[in-house]
Amino acid sequence: MGKSNIIQRGIKTGNIYLVLMLLSFVFIIIKGCNSSKNEDNTEAISEAEKTEIEADIKADVIVAVQIEVEENLKSPSTADFPWVIEPIKVNDSTYTVASYVDSQNGFGAMIRANFVVEVIIDRQTKNTKAKLIMFEERQ
Repeated sequence: MGKSNIIQRGIKTGNIYLVLMLLSFVFIIIKGCNSSKNEDNTEAISEAEKTEIEADIKADVIVAVQIEVEENLKSPSTADFPWVIEPIKVNDSTYTVASYVDSQNGFGAMIRANFVVEVIIDRQTKNTKAKLIMFEERQ
């Protein structure tokens, strides 16, 4: 009986080790799957942040363009810009905007002016520098 008890204890101990190894294996697999999902979420968040930053920069560019154009109008308070102005990205810090504005001339008549403005933006300080490239009033 002594020998039989030793064998049974050995089998029970072996089963415990086998169960522990299986649980460890399952834990490692589950942990590995979760970490790859977290990496995907991190990439998605950084893409969303990049999109938000780019949208903020475009908004700053549009404001700089409108200020620059209004400085060249006879009646800036009557300036009517189109709803959609889409800056064209030339490089990482330079944008160009080609559009139009309706405003009153010196006689009070509404006229349309076409313009092209180049905007250089410092991404760290978000300072903008706008330069009017072309401004042409139509009668």
